[in-house]
Amino acid sequence: MNSKSIRRHNTAALFHAIRQHPGTSQSALRGITSIDRSTVSTVVHQLEVDGLLKRSRGKPSYGMGRPEDQLEIEPTAGLLIGLALSKDGRLSVAGAGLNGIIQTSTEVELRLDTASSEDALIAELARFRESMPHLAAPIRGIGLLVEGAPTKGQPGPGARSIIERSILTRIEDFGGGPIEVAYDVHAFALAERYNSAAGDLDDFLYIHVDSIVRGVPFLGGRIHHGISGLTQRFGHMIVDPNGRLAEVGGPGSLNAYLSTGAILGRLAEFGVRARTLDDAVLSSRVNEALVRTVLSEAGSYLGVAIANALNVLDIGTVVLGGALVPIFNYLDPAIRQMILRDVVDPLGRDAIVRPSLLGRKPVAQGAIALAMQSFLPLV
Repeated sequence: MNSKSIRRHNTAALFHAIRQHPGTSQSALRGITSIDRSTVSTVVHQLEVDGLLKRSRGKPSYGMGRPEDQLEIEPTAGLLIGLALSKDGRLSVAGAGLNGIIQTSTEVELRLDTASSEDALIAELARFRESMPHLAAPIRGIGLLVEGAPTKGQPGPGARSIIERSILTRIEDFGGGPIEVAYDVHAFALAERYNSAAGDLDDFLYIHVDSIVRGVPFLGGRIHHGISGLTQRFGHMIVDPNGRLAEVGGPGSLNAYLSTGAILGRLAEFGVRARTLDDAVLSSRVNEALVRTVLSEAGSYLGVAIANALNVLDIGTVVLGGALVPIFNYLDPAIRQMILRDVVDPLGRDAIVRPSLLGRKPVAQGAIALAMQSFLPLV
């Protein structure tokens, strides 16, 4: 790593530490980031000179000496714009200050499938830009979230390859810099990392459930795309060699037990008919024993898959998103039982499995996380 890369790494680490711990002090930053005093002082000074940081007098205490100044990211120093393209071609837009806090969002009645749509898109972005607070602030980053999983045969990480190059160029020209593009599940995992209060999610597994089960490993602070870029095949993991058939994946794969359709179908076998997992949770007031039995079974299979992943990847944190968020409390005991059974201690004993703190479908947060990545990535 050359000196320029090291400076950029230290700048990003300290910028995001301040963003995640507003009101922190320079001495506290040394403990949070393990960066030495001289480097912290130099980077903080430069962020302040660049207008990205604001400093305020710390509150007096009963201790000796002058209270340390409190540091915060200056949200008006720049705008982040996140775009999200749905499967049916609709586009939603979110805007945030430089601290990553979303200020406004909207859905644009626009399809990116015609030549005229490029002009319409830029016009919509200009209107959205003008509606945001701090009109004079420059656009610092733009992200584009693409809904859905990549299909077989798409190259590499893939999301950028399915958007017309001319559209990406027009967006980059509008924002004055490169645009970060990713599939939704990758963006959701990135949002988890950028919004972690502790700021310590360098190694974790994000699992997202909707019509299929997808998983994104974060290793060493980076999304691990693998050889083909299709690291969303978590649901293809075999959890029962003689198990049920799955619509996607082989017999006995996790998709056969944990996708929304699989869980709702299993509930229907027990006479509990629900359109969504939220409805199933509501019905548990009447059919509590049945719902708990089915969800505990699903949790056991998920626990087997998580245990395999923990043993292979040697990581200690798993974040569950999507449809798993509202049913987490039903799944958790069975997941924990399988981890304790199958994962070697102390990793099994200390493993953390928790629901996403961003909700079941954090589209806006994911798009803004991509915009933040285009501006100042953590790695």
